[in-house]
This record gives sequence, C-alpha cells and structure tokens, in this order.
Amino acid sequence: MPYGSRSALMTCAESSNPTSYPMSFSRLDALGFGRSRLQDNGPRLNHVVTMASGKVYSPNQKEILKDLNGRLGAYLEKVKALEESNRRFELQIQQVSQKRTVSQDYSHHQKTIDELESQISDMKLTNSELYLNIDNTRLAADGFRAKYDAELATRFIIEADVKKLKASSSDLDMQNRCLEAEVQILSKELENLKKDHIEEREHLLQQKLKCHVNVEVTTSEATQLTNDLDKLRKQYNEIANHHQKVYEAWFEHKILETKGRNIQTNLEPESLVRHKRQLFKLRKTVQELEVEREVLQSLNSAQEAALHETISGYDVQLQNIQETVVKKENELAKLKAEADSLACDSRLLCYLKDLLEMEIRTYALLMDEEENRIADVIHEKPHDITYNRQKSMSIITKNPPIPDP
Repeated sequence: MPYGSRSALMTCAESSNPTSYPMSFSRLDALGFGRSRLQDNGPRLNHVVTMASGKVYSPNQKEILKDLNGRLGAYLEKVKALEESNRRFELQIQQVSQKRTVSQDYSHHQKTIDELESQISDMKLTNSELYLNIDNTRLAADGFRAKYDAELATRFIIEADVKKLKASSSDLDMQNRCLEAEVQILSKELENLKKDHIEEREHLLQQKLKCHVNVEVTTSEATQLTNDLDKLRKQYNEIANHHQKVYEAWFEHKILETKGRNIQTNLEPESLVRHKRQLFKLRKTVQELEVEREVLQSLNSAQEAALHETISGYDVQLQNIQETVVKKENELAKLKAEADSLACDSRLLCYLKDLLEMEIRTYALLMDEEENRIADVIHEKPHDITYNRQKSMSIITKNPPIPDP
C-alpha cells in the first residue's frame, strides 16, 4: 500500500463507526510504539533490497539513517495530524453520544409510581375507614338491639302489670256492681216494706174509723130558743123513737145475718193473709230477678268491654309487631343494599388494585428492558472501542514500504 493512502485508511476506519468511542492513547505512546516498531524493522534494512529493475544493492549506514530520520519526521507529522483528527473525532463522537445517549432519568416514571402508590395508600385508608365504619355501625346496631330488647322486656312487664291491674279493677267493678245491686235490692225491699206498712196502717185506720160514730152538729143563732128547743125536742124524740124501732129491727136482722156469715168470715182473713204473703214473695222474687238481670247485664257489658279492650290491645300489639317487622325488613333491605354496595366497592377496589399491579409490573418490565438495553449498549461500546483501537493501531503500526530511489 503506498504511503499516501495511510491517512485515507485511518479516516475510513474511524469514520466507519462514528458512534464508537475515541482512541485513548497519547502522543508518547504512539511515538514509543513507532520507534519500537522501527527498531524491530531496522535489522531488515541491512539486508539486500531488491529494486524494481531487479538489481540488488547494499546501501551504507548513513543513507539508512537519513532515510530513517526522514521517515521518522514524516511519521511524527502524520502522528500530529492523526492526533488532531483524533481530537476532532473525539469531540464529534462526544456530541453524537450526548445526542444519542439513552436518558437514564426515570423521574416521570417515578412520578407515576408515586401517584399510583399514593392512590393505593388512599384506597387502603378508605378501606380501613369503611371497615371501621362497618364495625362502628355493627356495634351501634348491637347496642340498639340490646336497648330494644330491654325496652321490650320492660314493656312486657308493664303490660303484664297493667293486665293484672285491669283484672283487679274489673273484679272491683264487679264487686262494686254487686254491692250496688244489693243496695238497690235492699232499697227496693225497704220501699216495699214502707208501702206495706203504710197500707196496713191505712187499713187499720179505716177499720178503726168504721168502729166510731161521727156526730156533726150545726148550730144556728139563738132566736126563740125556748120554742125552737121544744119543737126540736119533740121532733128529735119522734125521730129517735122511730129510728130506735127501725134500728132495733135492723139490728135483729143483722144479728141473724151475721150469725150465718161468721163461718165464712173466719176463713177469709187467713186466705187473704196467705195471698198477701204469696204476693209479697212473688214481688220479692220479681225484684230479685230484676236485680239479677241487671247484674247479669252489667256483667255482660263488663265482659264485652273487657273483650273489646283485649281485642284492641291485641290489635295494637299486632300493629306494633307488623311495624317492627316492616322496620326490620327495611333495615334488612338497607343492610343488603349496603352490603351489595360494599361488595361492589371491594370488587372495584380489587379491580383497581389488579390494574395498578399490572401497570406496576409493566413499568417494572419496561424498566428492566430499558436497563438491559442500556447494559447491552454499555457492554457493546467497549468492544467497539477496542475493535476500532486495534484497527487504527494496526493501520498505524503497519510496516511502511521502502520508497523507490
């Protein structure tokens, strides 16, 4: 290869891989390497060199030294030029590597991860708050249920006491009504006794009045008293005699009649008394039956009132039970709805959690792939550098041909 083509080879070798790192060897290393290479190739110059014409000649030592010095100067100039070009290429490579280097700034991924972690922590806090609220509501429901049971027990006790008091009050009402009926019976008996006493007294008074004679005297003014008195005496004597005769006859006739009726008159008072007694007994029985009827009517009304009270009480209890059943059904429906909503929320949270985990895994995989790619790029660059360095050094250290004289 001619001498002028060495720079072209070096340029092609370096420009074929623009992304490779620059060759990091100094001027002294290059000079030392060139000198050692020349020293190694120096003994070969002492031998016979074949020219293009086919003749063989043996140059002397001075010419060889001159030639070597010229070649060394040319090499040094070439090394300077190569160093300058190498610096230029290093700058270009640094610029290109800065432009094409993979950014290792994962701040935007970190922000997303932080947001997802904050969302997960918020979800955990909300779940814990929901669990606490559920526990609190359960405890409150247990407390209300215990209070309700206690109030229901006290209500049953009070209702039992009220029933006992109602029974005792109904018994007292019955006793009061019985006493009132007895008082009415006794008052009626007293009235009947008073009536009988009055009737007997009137009857006795009438009998007593029949046994007496009423004498009514009408007096006039005393005018000619003597004459009038004489006339009156005569008239009354005549009347008295006449009446005496008449009454004597009537008396005798009545005596005869009374003697025949004595037998009947002896029997009539006994039957009358007996009938009066029977009538009194019948009146008394009628009054007792009326009182019993009134008592039974009052008892019937009391039993009907008690029946209506019991029916109304059971209706109220049934209504309360129905209301409690409706309330419990509504509470059960609410609890079912809350449980369904909590289940939906939990499923949604699980779904979100799975999505977040999948996103985290995808981000982790992407980060691993990115790290692997970066590691591969990092591992590939030293190989390219060593390859380019070896190639350039092989080009530089290649044995130069002997120039034609």
